[in-house]
Amino acid sequence: MTKIGLRRLVGAAAFAAGLGTGLGTALADSGDIREFSVGLKVSELPDTGYVKFTCVTESGEPGQSIAGWEEYGQCPKVEKGLHEVRFEYDDSDVRYEDLEGTAVAGHPVVISLLIDDDSIVDGIRVLTDPKAPLYHRRQAFLFRLAVLAKFGRSGWKCQELPLSQGESPVGTMHIKEKCERVDDGRHLYLETHLHRVPDNPPDNILRSTLLEIWRIPQS
Repeated sequence: MTKIGLRRLVGAAAFAAGLGTGLGTALADSGDIREFSVGLKVSELPDTGYVKFTCVTESGEPGQSIAGWEEYGQCPKVEKGLHEVRFEYDDSDVRYEDLEGTAVAGHPVVISLLIDDDSIVDGIRVLTDPKAPLYHRRQAFLFRLAVLAKFGRSGWKCQELPLSQGESPVGTMHIKEKCERVDDGRHLYLETHLHRVPDNPPDNILRSTLLEIWRIPQS
Protein backbone atom coordinates (compact mmCIF):
# COMPACT_ATOMS: atom_id res chain seq x y z
CA MET A 1 0.00 0.00 0.00
CA THR A 2 1.34 3.45 -0.83
CA LYS A 3 1.94 6.01 1.94
CA ILE A 4 -0.83 8.18 0.52
CA GLY A 5 -3.08 5.14 0.44
CA LEU A 6 -2.28 4.36 4.06
CA ARG A 7 -3.19 7.90 5.13
CA ARG A 8 -6.47 7.65 3.26
CA LEU A 9 -7.22 4.29 4.82
CA VAL A 10 -6.58 5.74 8.28
CA GLY A 11 -9.00 8.51 7.41
CA ALA A 12 -11.53 5.93 6.32
CA ALA A 13 -11.03 4.13 9.63
CA ALA A 14 -11.86 7.30 11.52
CA PHE A 15 -14.97 7.72 9.39
CA ALA A 16 -16.01 4.12 10.05
CA ALA A 17 -15.44 4.55 13.77
CA GLY A 18 -17.69 7.57 13.68
CA LEU A 19 -20.51 5.43 12.32
CA GLY A 20 -20.86 3.77 15.74
CA THR A 21 -23.45 1.04 15.40
CA GLY A 22 -22.98 1.19 11.65
CA LEU A 23 -20.32 -1.46 12.07
CA GLY A 24 -23.17 -3.84 12.88
CA THR A 25 -23.43 -6.51 15.52
CA ALA A 26 -22.29 -9.63 13.67
CA LEU A 27 -18.59 -9.16 14.43
CA ALA A 28 -19.25 -7.96 17.95
CA ASP A 29 -20.90 -11.12 19.21
CA SER A 30 -19.06 -13.71 21.26
CA GLY A 31 -18.50 -16.07 18.32
CA ASP A 32 -16.03 -15.60 15.50
CA ILE A 33 -18.91 -14.47 13.28
CA ARG A 34 -22.34 -14.10 14.88
CA GLU A 35 -23.12 -17.43 16.53
CA PHE A 36 -20.46 -19.32 14.61
CA SER A 37 -17.02 -20.35 15.82
CA VAL A 38 -14.53 -22.83 14.46
CA GLY A 39 -14.52 -26.00 16.51
CA LEU A 40 -18.29 -26.18 16.91
CA LYS A 41 -20.02 -29.42 16.00
CA VAL A 42 -22.85 -29.38 13.49
CA SER A 43 -25.26 -30.38 16.26
CA GLU A 44 -24.33 -27.14 18.09
CA LEU A 45 -25.13 -24.84 15.16
CA PRO A 46 -28.23 -22.63 15.47
CA ASP A 47 -31.56 -24.08 14.34
CA THR A 48 -33.08 -20.77 13.28
CA GLY A 49 -32.03 -17.50 11.68
CA TYR A 50 -30.43 -18.94 8.52
CA VAL A 51 -31.83 -20.03 5.15
CA LYS A 52 -30.91 -21.06 1.59
CA PHE A 53 -28.29 -23.67 2.47
CA THR A 54 -26.26 -24.51 -0.63
CA CYS A 55 -23.28 -26.74 -1.34
CA VAL A 56 -20.21 -25.08 -2.82
CA THR A 57 -18.44 -26.90 -5.65
CA GLU A 58 -14.70 -27.22 -6.26
CA SER A 59 -14.90 -24.25 -8.64
CA GLY A 60 -16.31 -22.10 -5.83
CA GLU A 61 -19.71 -21.86 -7.48
CA PRO A 62 -22.97 -22.78 -5.72
CA GLY A 63 -24.18 -26.33 -6.28
CA GLN A 64 -27.14 -28.29 -4.95
CA SER A 65 -29.45 -26.96 -2.26
CA ILE A 66 -29.72 -28.81 1.05
CA ALA A 67 -32.21 -28.57 3.90
CA GLY A 68 -29.75 -27.47 6.59
CA TRP A 69 -26.41 -27.94 8.32
CA GLU A 70 -27.06 -31.61 9.05
CA GLU A 71 -27.01 -32.43 5.33
CA TYR A 72 -23.47 -31.08 4.84
CA GLY A 73 -22.28 -34.58 3.89
CA GLN A 74 -24.19 -34.29 0.61
CA CYS A 75 -21.80 -31.53 -0.44
CA PRO A 76 -18.63 -32.46 -2.35
CA LYS A 77 -15.30 -32.22 -0.61
CA VAL A 78 -13.46 -29.08 -1.63
CA GLU A 79 -10.52 -27.27 -0.02
CA LYS A 80 -8.66 -29.34 2.59
CA GLY A 81 -11.11 -32.19 2.07
CA LEU A 82 -13.92 -30.22 3.72
CA HIS A 83 -17.58 -29.82 2.83
CA GLU A 84 -18.44 -26.17 2.19
CA VAL A 85 -21.98 -24.99 2.96
CA ARG A 86 -23.05 -21.51 1.89
CA PHE A 87 -26.06 -19.88 3.52
CA GLU A 88 -27.92 -16.62 3.95
CA TYR A 89 -29.36 -14.76 6.91
CA ASP A 90 -33.09 -14.95 7.53
CA ASP A 91 -34.34 -11.36 7.22
CA SER A 92 -37.17 -12.13 9.61
CA ASP A 93 -34.72 -12.80 12.46
CA VAL A 94 -34.85 -9.65 14.60
CA ARG A 95 -31.89 -10.54 16.85
CA TYR A 96 -29.50 -8.62 14.61
CA GLU A 97 -29.46 -5.13 13.15
CA ASP A 98 -27.34 -5.65 10.06
CA LEU A 99 -28.40 -4.52 6.62
CA GLU A 100 -31.38 -6.34 5.16
CA GLY A 101 -29.97 -9.52 3.70
CA THR A 102 -26.72 -11.28 4.49
CA ALA A 103 -24.30 -8.70 5.88
CA VAL A 104 -21.44 -8.64 8.35
CA ALA A 105 -20.41 -5.37 9.99
CA GLY A 106 -22.65 -3.50 7.57
CA HIS A 107 -21.14 -5.07 4.44
CA PRO A 108 -23.11 -7.44 2.18
CA VAL A 109 -21.21 -10.73 2.12
CA VAL A 110 -21.13 -14.27 0.81
CA ILE A 111 -20.58 -16.56 3.80
CA SER A 112 -19.99 -20.28 4.24
CA LEU A 113 -18.91 -22.88 6.78
CA LEU A 114 -16.37 -25.60 5.98
CA ILE A 115 -17.15 -28.81 7.82
CA ASP A 116 -15.06 -31.96 8.20
CA ASP A 117 -16.16 -35.61 8.15
CA ASP A 118 -16.41 -35.59 11.95
CA SER A 119 -19.12 -32.87 11.83
CA ILE A 120 -16.76 -30.16 13.13
CA VAL A 121 -16.65 -26.63 11.71
CA ASP A 122 -13.05 -26.33 10.53
CA GLY A 123 -13.40 -23.04 8.70
CA ILE A 124 -15.52 -19.93 8.19
CA ARG A 125 -15.24 -18.00 4.91
CA VAL A 126 -16.61 -14.46 4.48
CA LEU A 127 -16.24 -12.57 1.18
CA THR A 128 -17.67 -9.16 0.43
CA ASP A 129 -20.46 -9.77 -2.05
CA PRO A 130 -19.30 -9.02 -5.63
CA LYS A 131 -22.97 -8.79 -6.68
CA ALA A 132 -23.99 -6.26 -4.04
CA PRO A 133 -25.28 -2.83 -5.15
CA LEU A 134 -22.52 -0.56 -6.45
CA TYR A 135 -22.58 1.68 -3.36
CA HIS A 136 -21.71 -1.27 -1.12
CA ARG A 137 -19.15 -2.72 -3.52
CA ARG A 138 -17.31 0.61 -3.45
CA GLN A 139 -16.99 0.25 0.35
CA ALA A 140 -15.97 -3.43 0.32
CA PHE A 141 -12.28 -2.81 1.07
CA LEU A 142 -13.32 -1.11 4.33
CA PHE A 143 -14.57 -4.44 5.70
CA ARG A 144 -10.91 -4.98 6.57
CA LEU A 145 -11.22 -2.31 9.26
CA ALA A 146 -14.10 -4.09 10.97
CA VAL A 147 -12.10 -7.33 11.02
CA LEU A 148 -9.13 -5.58 12.65
CA ALA A 149 -11.45 -3.95 15.17
CA LYS A 150 -12.92 -7.35 16.06
CA PHE A 151 -9.73 -9.41 16.32
CA GLY A 152 -7.23 -6.68 17.22
CA ARG A 153 -4.58 -4.94 15.14
CA SER A 154 -1.51 -6.56 16.66
CA GLY A 155 0.01 -9.90 15.74
CA TRP A 156 -0.80 -9.83 12.03
CA LYS A 157 1.88 -10.67 9.46
CA CYS A 158 1.03 -8.78 6.29
CA GLN A 159 2.45 -8.95 2.80
CA GLU A 160 1.84 -6.37 0.12
CA LEU A 161 1.33 -8.17 -3.18
CA PRO A 162 2.63 -6.73 -6.46
CA LEU A 163 0.17 -5.58 -9.06
CA SER A 164 -0.14 -8.05 -11.91
CA GLN A 165 0.05 -7.20 -15.59
CA GLY A 166 -2.90 -5.02 -16.50
CA GLU A 167 -3.57 -3.96 -12.90
CA SER A 168 -3.00 -0.37 -11.81
CA PRO A 169 -3.62 1.99 -8.86
CA VAL A 170 -6.85 3.87 -8.33
CA GLY A 171 -5.62 7.42 -8.61
CA THR A 172 -2.60 7.57 -6.29
CA MET A 173 -3.37 4.52 -4.15
CA HIS A 174 -3.93 0.82 -4.24
CA ILE A 175 -4.33 -2.04 -1.79
CA LYS A 176 -3.39 -5.59 -2.66
CA GLU A 177 -2.52 -7.23 0.60
CA LYS A 178 -2.81 -10.50 2.47
CA CYS A 179 -2.45 -10.79 6.24
CA GLU A 180 -2.30 -13.79 8.56
CA ARG A 181 -2.49 -14.23 12.29
CA VAL A 182 -2.45 -17.24 14.58
CA ASP A 183 -3.97 -17.05 18.06
CA ASP A 184 -6.38 -18.83 20.36
CA GLY A 185 -6.46 -22.00 18.28
CA ARG A 186 -7.34 -20.13 15.09
CA HIS A 187 -5.56 -19.21 11.89
CA LEU A 188 -6.94 -15.94 10.51
CA TYR A 189 -6.46 -14.99 6.88
CA LEU A 190 -7.39 -11.54 5.55
CA GLU A 191 -7.01 -10.48 1.92
CA THR A 192 -7.92 -7.01 0.65
CA HIS A 193 -8.03 -5.54 -2.85
CA LEU A 194 -8.50 -1.98 -4.10
CA HIS A 195 -7.01 -1.50 -7.56
CA ARG A 196 -7.91 -1.43 -11.21
CA VAL A 197 -8.19 -4.68 -13.11
CA PRO A 198 -9.16 -5.34 -16.72
CA ASP A 199 -12.72 -6.40 -17.44
CA ASN A 200 -14.19 -5.71 -14.00
CA PRO A 201 -17.31 -3.67 -14.70
CA PRO A 202 -18.67 -1.16 -14.11
CA ASP A 203 -15.47 0.81 -13.50
CA ASN A 204 -12.70 -1.83 -13.81
CA ILE A 205 -11.90 -1.49 -10.11
CA LEU A 206 -11.64 -4.51 -7.83
CA ARG A 207 -12.77 -3.74 -4.30
CA SER A 208 -13.03 -6.77 -2.05
CA THR A 209 -12.15 -8.25 1.33
CA LEU A 210 -11.88 -11.95 2.12
CA LEU A 211 -11.80 -13.22 5.71
CA GLU A 212 -11.10 -16.87 6.48
CA ILE A 213 -11.01 -18.33 9.99
CA TRP A 214 -9.50 -21.81 10.31
CA ARG A 215 -9.43 -24.14 13.26
CA ILE A 216 -6.00 -25.30 14.39
CA PRO A 217 -6.36 -28.91 15.59
CA GLN A 218 -5.11 -29.56 19.09
CA SER A 219 -1.98 -31.75 19.16
